[in-house]
Amino acid sequence: MAGQLEQIAAFLAVAEAHSFVQAAAQLGVAPSSVTRTVGELEARLGVQLLVRTTRRVSLTQAGTAFRDQVLPLVGGLAR
Repeated sequence: MAGQLEQIAAFLAVAEAHSFVQAAAQLGVAPSSVTRTVGELEARLGVQLLVRTTRRVSLTQAGTAFRDQVLPLVGGLAR
């Protein structure tokens, strides 16, 4: 299982890019890895964070709340 920080980083990259492929390119990993990592995070949290369609990825209400909670924490870790 991917580490929790890796899961959060993958989720934030997808949330920003609205694309698993673009998030994977940004992170330097395969899109399937990002898909799996975000799925593990959703399973661990017990909520769906992203709505996936064939053309776009968007945040659910829970995804928006989670993003808003973790962004300040990740920013603090970066410093």
